[in-house]
Amino acid sequence: MIYVIEDLKKIPILLVGFAFLAFGLFLMKESLLGLSSWGVFHLGISKATGISFGRVIQIVGIIILVLSVALKIYPGIGTILNIVFIGMFVDWFDQFIPQETDHIIIQYALLLLGMVITSYGRALYIMCEIGKGPRDGLFIGLTRMTGISVKYMKPMIEILVLLIGFLMGGIVREGTLIVTLCSGYVLHFFFKIHRYDPKTAKQRQFKDYFKSSRLIKGRS
Repeated sequence: MIYVIEDLKKIPILLVGFAFLAFGLFLMKESLLGLSSWGVFHLGISKATGISFGRVIQIVGIIILVLSVALKIYPGIGTILNIVFIGMFVDWFDQFIPQETDHIIIQYALLLLGMVITSYGRALYIMCEIGKGPRDGLFIGLTRMTGISVKYMKPMIEILVLLIGFLMGGIVREGTLIVTLCSGYVLHFFFKIHRYDPKTAKQRQFKDYFKSSRLIKGRS
């Protein structure tokens, strides 16, 4: 119960993080210079099926969540809200903000600004520590199941989804390379500003709430 109250107080910051992340994704998509591997995957599915980009993010998130649970990687509050809100926010921005430009300077500005904003949003929700993103859970689950190190598993999956997304119509350009090479450093920069070490942090899962309840009962 203590964990639940503590984590519910973090939800406003979590939602702000999701809004930043979604806005950054929207800007990068509108730059037409390419997205990250998962972004290419989502965009490819969207173009092939006619389903909105944000809705595809939600559907893929749900599928990955189910797979992760099957691999015994369990979600937290943040995981569920991640699936619901990021895709929804992306579609909102898509409806209300003027879209796409063919001016190369503006395109690069959108790409770089989007990468920075997305990284900041990702930093905010990770620092809340109430559930990792569903895709992160998939990497960990497959690593446990196969015994392959995550440093190899993560790029293997990302290359696979990038290829699938490209074949389905997702945009792969110089922006894809820029985001792939630079976004990790930008994320690290924001962690450093907030003096946060993701290596020592533990993301809360739903099962932790039940553990805390049993602990309290045992003490009473």
